[in-house]
Amino acid sequence: MIYEIWVNIIELNNNLTVLSYLRNIGLIVLVIVAIKAEGQTCCTGSAPITGAVRVSSLEANQWQFTFSYDYNNISDLIQDNVKLNDDYLSRTTTTLLLQSSYGIGKGFGISMLLPIVQHTETVLIATDKSILMNTDLGDLTIFGQWQYQLNSTSSLLFGAAIKLPTGETNAKDQSDLFILPPTLQAGTGSFDYIFLIQGQKSMRFRKSLVIQQSLTYRLNTLSTSFASHDNYQFGNEFYAITSFADQLVTGSLMHTPSLSINIRYAGKNTIEQFVDPNSGGWWINLRPGWGINLTPKLNLAIIYEVPLHRNLNGFQLTTSYRVIGVVNFTL
Repeated sequence: MIYEIWVNIIELNNNLTVLSYLRNIGLIVLVIVAIKAEGQTCCTGSAPITGAVRVSSLEANQWQFTFSYDYNNISDLIQDNVKLNDDYLSRTTTTLLLQSSYGIGKGFGISMLLPIVQHTETVLIATDKSILMNTDLGDLTIFGQWQYQLNSTSSLLFGAAIKLPTGETNAKDQSDLFILPPTLQAGTGSFDYIFLIQGQKSMRFRKSLVIQQSLTYRLNTLSTSFASHDNYQFGNEFYAITSFADQLVTGSLMHTPSLSINIRYAGKNTIEQFVDPNSGGWWINLRPGWGINLTPKLNLAIIYEVPLHRNLNGFQLTTSYRVIGVVNFTL
């Protein structure tokens, strides 16, 4: 891949001066660093669907629409579980997630999720700065759910989803010189499967106080769609999320403060049948949030997520903080 980039640059610059060639050599070095960093990240490709699916009870013939804006700042360099004081490599993933849900009846519902993903990676070497950026449609996810009411205060929800390889997997850099690595693509090029079970209970002493526990497993399959790798498979993921939420009334507005503890495990990636030692691990994150019900059918929410503990494999670039804004309305 590096050879192809070099040939392209030579062909484009046959008549340039020696100084221009030196500048292009600097570009090659930055590109090599960016490609090398591909195996040094925690992140699954495409959008962060596993932790972003919003499930709630759906009445028969009811539509719900959710628009989420997810900003993920990925700038903590971790080596052997020690954070490095180095900022030569950083990344942001910004996702606009559109989710539409429909209640079929008897506790059943179906949702469709479509993300628009922007990956931005910055590499600094001395005074040279390289920025790689890609914005594209991500993979379409179809999610089915069934909710069972245990009693007046408790319920269980079961869900399953399939993520279709509809997103772009061979996008090029802004200069159209080379194909970006899998971690900067909007899609994964694979059929992936998500399974969820969620329990919810209202407290008897305060019915507005709700405790929710969810377990989510994402099974990632092999992708053969990346031009840079014939075989690439992201590690499977597991989420355990415990949430506490209450309701407060001020004037005509209903406020919903919340606090979640998110435990995430990601398996190691496999590249050309070789296990990537700089991938996978455990994360424990804290996620406070605040929601406002403007009307019974329209609510807004803001969520902030920060890491509490990380146990990662090898050398990785991982999340520093994450901010999520949500608009939800019901028809």
